[in-house]
Amino acid sequence: FLLVGALAGEVCHAAPAIGRMLPPAGQRGTDCEVTISGSRLDGASELFFEDGLIEQVGIEQVNAGTVKVTLRIPADCPLGDHRVRVRTPAGLSELRTFAVIRTPVRIEAETASGNKQRNDSPEAAEEIVLDGGLAETVAGVARREDVDTFRVRLQAGDRIAASLRAVRLNHTPFDPAVELVDGDGFVVASCDDHSLLQQDAMISTRVKEAGDYFLRVRESAYRGDGNSFYLLNVGR
Repeated sequence: FLLVGALAGEVCHAAPAIGRMLPPAGQRGTDCEVTISGSRLDGASELFFEDGLIEQVGIEQVNAGTVKVTLRIPADCPLGDHRVRVRTPAGLSELRTFAVIRTPVRIEAETASGNKQRNDSPEAAEEIVLDGGLAETVAGVARREDVDTFRVRLQAGDRIAASLRAVRLNHTPFDPAVELVDGDGFVVASCDDHSLLQQDAMISTRVKEAGDYFLRVRESAYRGDGNSFYLLNVGR
């Protein structure tokens, strides 16, 4: 029994592990590049989707702990979470999920730049454009004491909706919060936990005056870290 237990422990220890998947979502009907970071990813050959609906069209081994995968998401692929693992010669990683959504996905500039291009103030805010009824999704990371800030230009009477997917990503769960602030710094709307979204957050409000507004995303107690991933979806 001791020998079997030891062997099982060795097998478990040798299995690949996913630490982060960026972005953790892709737009239906497009090709997208996803960077997988973790441990024991040497010789990774496949990002294995259990339902077989998302096609891998390319894979690049960056180093022992990082691979880049190009995915092709069919136009009729069901929206929502798809179960996925990384396959290496040592076996399959633990289960993660990859979200298929309707909107384009971009990576937050601060995260894409390795924390060199900060966006934690109105002056440094990233712009989100919603002209013509467009919607956009940003994949970001809420680090410790980090307040990711996004600028949105709105007209009087415009409605804006913003939802966060963090706990529901099934990666490293954390408790996110989102708020909308006007150009004078007053909070127009805010949410920590939404009753329909587990501990994720969502706001929807109509503004009275035209101007620049700022969406601020953070860990609710400012205690995020490098694995506190979120998807921010913004639209009308």
